[in-house]
Amino acid sequence: MVARLSALQTGVGHQVSVGGRYYAVWLLDDGSVRVIDNECRHVGGPLVDGAVKDGCVICPWHGWTYDLATGARQTAFGPMEGVRAYPAWIEEGEVLADVPLRDSVA
Repeated sequence: MVARLSALQTGVGHQVSVGGRYYAVWLLDDGSVRVIDNECRHVGGPLVDGAVKDGCVICPWHGWTYDLATGARQTAFGPMEGVRAYPAWIEEGEVLADVPLRDSVA
């Protein structure tokens, strides 16, 4: 479990820590949940604090935009490498996601 559904507000990011890493969790208008890495690739801004628009989160520091479903960075030139997005779902009032259980060193 990464979060309790009752802790989420629609369209508002919720930061969680699992295995020493920070993730951002969102409950969307359609009732689905999304989980992505919480650090913008630009200069590490907290994506959890970003506004959600059209299925994307906008980094509050410099405006880089990431698709919440795929993690891809959205640019004028099309999608580019972004952050990791994780499969997430709701079961019995809990948000579950396929995130690493421990921080690993490559």
